Amino acid sequence: HSPTPSRVRMAVSSKGEGWLVTERDWDNVYFHVYVDNDTLATREACLWYRWTSPESPGYRADLYRHADAVRYTAQYGGAIPPDVIRPQRSPWLIYRVISGDNLSQVWLNEFQVADNKLLGLPPKGKIALYRSAKDGTVRFRGLVARELNGKGI
Repeated sequence: HSPTPSRVRMAVSSKGEGWLVTERDWDNVYFHVYVDNDTLATREACLWYRWTSPESPGYRADLYRHADAVRYTAQYGGAIPPDVIRPQRSPWLIYRVISGDNLSQVWLNEFQVADNKLLGLPPKGKIALYRSAKDGTVRFRGLVARELNGKGI
């Protein structure tokens, strides 16, 4: 049986630098969070997993930035491949992360954006949401995390 998932309803960060960090450490974990980050001024705001401290933040999942997507996809003209995330102004994007033993995967909406072999870091740590002082307002809602049975992936 799986323990009760942890949940965060809504967090808004608009000034200064800061971390929102889970109280507990997670071993093999699945989590998802909705992020409204249309106002990002940089690509510094992100999600971290296997976080132990700001000096040892674990593994990073970058947040989508509309301006970067527009610039990146311009090279394709009107023929953006189906596996490339199109520029989108969506009020809420869902990020999903699964981390187990030595592997992790990250999705943004329906796109898998990372498939990592995790090396060198302990398999256990917190989940952290980060915002830099240079970023615009970032809103996180509906964070749900649950421990996975077995090795995860």
